[in-house]
Amino acid sequence: MSASTSEAVRAQVHGMWSAVADRWADHADEIDERGADITAAMLTSAGVRRGDEVLELACGPGGLGMAAAELVGAEGAVVLSDVAGEMVAIAAERAARRGLTNVRTATLDLEEIAEPENSFDVVLCREGLMFAVEPDQAIHEIPRAASRRSCCRRGVGAAARQPMARSGVRRSHGNDWHPSPAAGNSRPVRAR
Repeated sequence: MSASTSEAVRAQVHGMWSAVADRWADHADEIDERGADITAAMLTSAGVRRGDEVLELACGPGGLGMAAAELVGAEGAVVLSDVAGEMVAIAAERAARRGLTNVRTATLDLEEIAEPENSFDVVLCREGLMFAVEPDQAIHEIPRAASRRSCCRRGVGAAARQPMARSGVRRSHGNDWHPSPAAGNSRPVRAR
């Protein structure tokens, strides 16, 4: 895809998420409930623990990141991020309503995370990777921001019902997942 086409598609995708944010807000609790098992599995798989610094990408209304915030406690911190400022505002309001003082928000694109390398212990992305305009760029960018682990859900439909990675971001259309560079494990981990 040419750079100009890519930017046009990216602007369209970002605009689409901004336009539907209020409807996601209306159903945020239902979305969290529906995704509870996936959220729990991802948090376990990524090894989120007390004191961690966690980034959630493509957070939408922020359910995964807020669950992480409860695990990391006051000693840790979570950044809820999305490409749509409207989604970020919804996530911020929900976190404030829950009294989560260890949460901040940022408008970030998972294809170009405006944070230094290894900024976070863990980077999570539950549903955003499938909407990346340039998925290969996102697949390289996500683990770059993680000093320990990154964990992304595979997608939607039949593929989403398969367990996600135990150690990282999927590299290709198969089940091979690769750990974050700092994880110290250079071999792929097979999703089970």
